[in-house]
Amino acid sequence: MNNFKIDKKYQTIIAVPLRQSSILNLFLIAIIAVFNTSCSNWDLKLYNSRQTIDKQARFSLNNRPDFFEKGRLQIEQEMKQLETQKPQSVLTIESGQIEWQKFLFREGDFTIWMPTGGMTAEREIIETDDGNINFKVFASHPESARFVVAYSDVLNSKQLADKQDILVRVQHKIIDVTDFELSRNDSYNSERFLGREFVLTNNVETITFRVYLAGKRLYMIGASEIETENEIPGAVEKFLDSFKLNE
Repeated sequence: MNNFKIDKKYQTIIAVPLRQSSILNLFLIAIIAVFNTSCSNWDLKLYNSRQTIDKQARFSLNNRPDFFEKGRLQIEQEMKQLETQKPQSVLTIESGQIEWQKFLFREGDFTIWMPTGGMTAEREIIETDDGNINFKVFASHPESARFVVAYSDVLNSKQLADKQDILVRVQHKIIDVTDFELSRNDSYNSERFLGREFVLTNNVETITFRVYLAGKRLYMIGASEIETENEIPGAVEKFLDSFKLNE
């Protein structure tokens, strides 16, 4: 009767002469069968891990719109300055449930509901002919998504001279990327502000932006989602519509 030995790759079973008892043979064969099953399961886990990493890599494209670039510096001090209310227990959105938290930005003078997730604070600078526009950016990172709200420093008189023009110029700076296409571009005005809504898409991701000019500040709200089975329909629209300027 033959014994079995596993080669260095732990995948192939090699038959070798066996001198032990038949009971020991059966014991060794059983151990080898379990080991090979474990190896197969490990291979499956590695494959699934590679699939996840590949999807994340596609999501973390280098050539991404402003406000959606990865690797920004987290600003702990600014995060501590945020005033938040207790998370709403559960907000139901169509076919799924997601927890949201309301944020009050005193300096920016607005509130917004954001999905719970890892939070980061960042800075973004948009260059214009009339001077740089500095934004403070706050983002939430639930799985397979990024929700961003940003507000600018007070604009100078030249930047405010043509309000429609400054909105268009900021929009052009955001969409100046090669890996996305502009799929929608509309005016989005109200009694309190001028605004634009536009959508960038590629074969993996959709990013929806709203840019407002209210008073002497610019506001940018954006949300991205990649195609996954975990998408919650309506979350992006709910986030965008929750932006409210303080009275």
